[in-house]
Amino acid sequence: MKKKIISFFLCFLLIFSFPLYSYASDYELSPSYTGTDVFGNGYQTACDSSTCKYDGSSITWSDSAHLVQTADIYACQFDFSIIGSFSSDDVITINYSNTLGGFKFNTATCSFYENGDKTSSLSLTSSSGSFSYTVLNNVDDVRLIIYSEDLTKSPTSTTPSTRFNVTFSVEAAETGLLKTIIEYIKGIFSDIQDLPNKISDFFADLKNNLSSLFADVGEWFSQLGDNLKQWFESVGEWFSQLGDNLKQWFEDVGNWFSELFSNISAFFTGLWDDFTEWFKSLFIPRDGYFSEMFNLFGQWLSDHLGFLAQSADVITSLINTISNLNGSSSGVIVFPEIRLPFLDNPLIMERQEFDLLSYINSISVLKQIYQIYQLIVTALFTFLFVKYAYRKFEEILKGREVTD
Repeated sequence: MKKKIISFFLCFLLIFSFPLYSYASDYELSPSYTGTDVFGNGYQTACDSSTCKYDGSSITWSDSAHLVQTADIYACQFDFSIIGSFSSDDVITINYSNTLGGFKFNTATCSFYENGDKTSSLSLTSSSGSFSYTVLNNVDDVRLIIYSEDLTKSPTSTTPSTRFNVTFSVEAAETGLLKTIIEYIKGIFSDIQDLPNKISDFFADLKNNLSSLFADVGEWFSQLGDNLKQWFESVGEWFSQLGDNLKQWFEDVGNWFSELFSNISAFFTGLWDDFTEWFKSLFIPRDGYFSEMFNLFGQWLSDHLGFLAQSADVITSLINTISNLNGSSSGVIVFPEIRLPFLDNPLIMERQEFDLLSYINSISVLKQIYQIYQLIVTALFTFLFVKYAYRKFEEILKGREVTD
């Protein structure tokens, strides 16, 4: 029983493993022709009339009614519909030849349609030749349209005519289980035969990849060493610059404090000097005061004493000596500016001047007190001067020194 089953399976396998072939007689070719003249008129004719005939291998078209002249033919088109059962991967081979009657095409474009849908196109560079088309889908109608505007026309022809010879064959795609198994086994043996080459290529690629890998690793470690060296150098340089910057900063801070104490010392020194000058200005009259008083007194002596006033030269030296005691200070106290020694030396306090006399004159009470003080000082100096002049006068008149 088992032998019968195995025999049946082998027979089934052999029967359905052989390829299936198709022949042209299994298909029907339905051609037609369309012509176009220079006036834009089209002439479409199925090949079942007196003007267009098809004998199974040749299309003959002739305008026996002389509807258009040969010279007026502008374009021609041959249309073929091959009716039959097609499967994907079926191959249609077309042999064609367009011979000169009144005209023929030189080059043309062939477009393919499957059940009315355009699938592809190709260029025909000659009026005769062959081409193939591989069916894409399972269809029952494959259409070919050959169109050309590149025509050769016979100058002596008055009746437009052309002949197009066409034959075709269809080669169905091979099928069968045995073929599939054989192709699979052939593929296995092909792979086994190519295995040494693949192994050799594998090891060659592995060697190249390992060489490249080790080269990259070596280059990486080399770059790592360079980068680490550069990094340590940068760190060392950074610390060196940090030390220099800190040293400069401390020097700047030291200079700042030094300048600060110098400014403070100069400030108090100047403050004391300004205060001394101001204090002197409180007791010393204004410039020219004694000179003016001396001139007035001299004029008075000249008016009242006559020749005795000549002896006033003795007194003049004394008055000039006293008059030179006038103060020159205005009583202004100067505060110097103070800056920080870092951060672009920002200004903490600007230089300022304080005019004490102007301040006293700006306050009415202090001004009145100061004027009273000046009046008292003036009266005191006047009294002392008059007394001194009187004593000198007695010395001149009596010829003796007055002691009381």
